Amino acid sequence: MKNERVIQVAMCPEKGALVGAAAAALSLSPILIPTQVFLSQGLLHFPAKPVSIEGCTRMYNVSQEFINSVKVPDESLWPMGPTR
Repeated sequence: MKNERVIQVAMCPEKGALVGAAAAALSLSPILIPTQVFLSQGLLHFPAKPVSIEGCTRMYNVSQEFINSVKVPDESLWPMGPTR
């Protein structure tokens, strides 16, 4: 049995997940806590993104182009009928 491969798995203590979660919480808390404090005091805000289409020169419906380009399989593949 020279060619037999042996896979070794490290045995971890049962509390490994708990220790990992605690380490993650401790390492992230210096970032998360001040951010929440600044947000609550109004010192940190996120400006709204523009959503207007005013001034756009290309007006077309991307979803309709996509729908027209999709090839629909033969209806015999759908025993319950078409899905549309």
